[in-house]
Amino acid sequence: MPEARPSLLGQSPEEIEALCLKLGAEKYRATQIVSAAYKQRSKTFDDIPALPKQLRNSLAQSHSLRLCRMAEVIRSADETRRFLIALPDDECVESVLIPDGGRLTLCLSTQVGCAMGCRFCASAQIGFKRNLNAGEMIEEIFLASELATSELGDSAELTNVVFMGTGEPLANYDQLSRALTAINAKWGLGIGARRITVSTIGLPAAMIRFAREFPQINIAVSLHAPDDATRNQIVPANIKTGIKAVLTAAKQCYETAHREVTIEYVLLEGVNSSRVDARKLASALRGLRVNVNLIPFNEAPALPFAAPPPAVISAFREELERRGLNVHIRRSRGSDIGAACGQLRLARSGQTTRDSGTESS
Repeated sequence: MPEARPSLLGQSPEEIEALCLKLGAEKYRATQIVSAAYKQRSKTFDDIPALPKQLRNSLAQSHSLRLCRMAEVIRSADETRRFLIALPDDECVESVLIPDGGRLTLCLSTQVGCAMGCRFCASAQIGFKRNLNAGEMIEEIFLASELATSELGDSAELTNVVFMGTGEPLANYDQLSRALTAINAKWGLGIGARRITVSTIGLPAAMIRFAREFPQINIAVSLHAPDDATRNQIVPANIKTGIKAVLTAAKQCYETAHREVTIEYVLLEGVNSSRVDARKLASALRGLRVNVNLIPFNEAPALPFAAPPPAVISAFREELERRGLNVHIRRSRGSDIGAACGQLRLARSGQTTRDSGTESS
């Protein structure tokens, strides 16, 4: 398959101005292109009649606007929608659209597959394929918005964007940065920084850089264990970093951005969900400005874990609250459609476990 033309989505207005000048067009044409791409959401350059035909043709030869497509949508009884997006090279990524009262949240992907290898995550079974570029991330938002409008009505608008799908966002920092800038900017999608969250397994140097460059955007750390012994078993990337380095970086993020860091903690029965684990977690988080999100495991056939019973989850929460932590239990959504990261792509490929040697493409 020939390499796809680079997308203009994710490029800055200044870069598009430079492109226009290179193609012999006036600099102000960039404003028309940016407006068409993000406000009118034009799919091709021919959809921008304000541009001279010669410029439209030149742009079409060198760049693209929209290359991704919706490949599959599955719908949950709770109105969660999980969809598979086909990329220009025929790889696929997943996104999840979650209506919840007045909120409409999109959980999107930043990589095809993931290299972090978390044992409880379906994405790890896929293995890492490649990074998404900024244009592909932005197209996830466009496709989700189109789906929301068609199924939930014209008034359905995304209120929140969470980079918590397939992949480790901070391992794709440069393209993530481009996407975030366009998503937040007034010339782009104009989604408020405080309605955007980036979730990371905990890459300390990238976390600190992120807090410095995007201080108003929320950061969440997927911790999932109270100590290194447990985390090394379920989050292999921890072997190189260690919990202390991750939490030190979280502290520096708060000191830099003055925004509380969210600690994500997937509860796995018999692994990290006992009262002792809760006390250890509270000790590890002592002195940090954090919120804790407890996430009952969303079970997947390919993964040998289970969610704890409700009483165990409540006891875990109580232990944390008793020690002064702000705790929320995230309500499971889309469990009837396999809404944990990577499950749809994994199911489509027919893969069961990474150890089976049948890693999908």
